[in-house]
Amino acid sequence: MKDQMPLKLAARERASFDNYVPGANLAVLEHLRRYTGSPGEPVLYLHGPDGSGRTHLVQAVCSAAAARGQTTVRVGLTDTERLPLAALDGLENLAVVCIEDLDAIAGQRTWEAALDQLCARLVARGGGLVMTGARVAVAAGFTHPGFVKRVAQAMDFALAPLDAAGFAALLAARAGRLGLALPREVAALLLNHCADHPGRLIAALDALERALPQARGRLGVTGVRALLRAEGLLAAPPSG
Repeated sequence: MKDQMPLKLAARERASFDNYVPGANLAVLEHLRRYTGSPGEPVLYLHGPDGSGRTHLVQAVCSAAAARGQTTVRVGLTDTERLPLAALDGLENLAVVCIEDLDAIAGQRTWEAALDQLCARLVARGGGLVMTGARVAVAAGFTHPGFVKRVAQAMDFALAPLDAAGFAALLAARAGRLGLALPREVAALLLNHCADHPGRLIAALDALERALPQARGRLGVTGVRALLRAEGLLAAPPSG
């Protein structure tokens, strides 16, 4: 029975600085921990590929601001999250505003102009502003001159995706907080088949957590493999 692991239910986590696994992004994490959105602090622009932790860090910034008693909001710009332009009205009255996925509106002059105006109002009122995108500002494809200049002048932070050691650290940290005692064989299975994206690895651990009642508190390697396959999380083994 040595290939089985005890599982314990745990509540879903809120993104925070404490549960972010930085990998090569430790300097960014430490800067954001100190960030308060106070008057005079620079606008921040975080950029990196999918899976580099942009959303986690933005949510952590908002959570930290709320814990300080500040008003805050996160605005997502992807097609599935984007609100009407009118939703930007009045956001300059908040203490900290986070705007994610700027690339999604690159080349859309109406949106770029509206964001440029919001940034100007925020800065004038002394509010904090954190923006994110997948690419460095000069390669993002912005076309509105004012917005191009504003993003280019922001304090720039490049985020790197996790490497193998980072995924192992994420697995250990997340499993520990969930109370999952992972045998070496199960950990290897997860890292071999689910460590191409942090969200996928977390989804796999969440699936294990949900499986607890049916598994009567224990799951073995065979059961974990079957569960991951059923959840669509089991990738084909590496070729070669």
